Amino acid sequence: MWLADEFFLIALDDRTGRPRLSPKVFGLGLAGALLGELILDRRITVEEGQVLVVDHRPPADALAHTVLDQILSEVSPYGVRSWLVFLARNATERVADRLSRAGHIRREQSRRMFRRETVYPPTDMNAAHLPLARLATSLRNGRQVSWTDAVLLGLVMATGLDDLLLFADDDAAREYLTHLVEHLTPSLYVLVWHLHAAVGDAVLTGRT
Repeated sequence: MWLADEFFLIALDDRTGRPRLSPKVFGLGLAGALLGELILDRRITVEEGQVLVVDHRPPADALAHTVLDQILSEVSPYGVRSWLVFLARNATERVADRLSRAGHIRREQSRRMFRRETVYPPTDMNAAHLPLARLATSLRNGRQVSWTDAVLLGLVMATGLDDLLLFADDDAAREYLTHLVEHLTPSLYVLVWHLHAAVGDAVLTGRT
């Protein structure tokens, strides 16, 4: 499963199919995950806050291919923050499409108060809970994690979902989480840092 797919499932309340995050923050988190996929796949890098393509070959995944094409289409490089905001506009729909095609979620319309909303109930509750359970277990036991899981932890932390992984009094697990994020590669660390700042701006300005 791709990085953005796992972030989507972690951010999802598997009982209701509703994201635990506001639409704005959810979109930013998914945008960060989509960029993270390309960094992990060594298609892009981040230098001085700018997103640069280092490998023009199309990724195997159609969504990753689309995002890379969008970055390639720009004459001049843009900063991480600009790409986060841009990709956040339709990241939820794009990642939901990928998860739906793979059979992991369904799309349903639900009424909440006086408006209708799209919810994404998982097709398999146990499978949907696996990313969260895997990360929580790794933190509590101090296990070594893959680069993908380290990035996923950074995205979770930047969007304020880390309390899902940690017991309130588990200082060792929280310290380990901080250690893992701080020791990401430079490109991935800058991505997580900019995501955290973008989420903070969105919350402060009320655009969530």
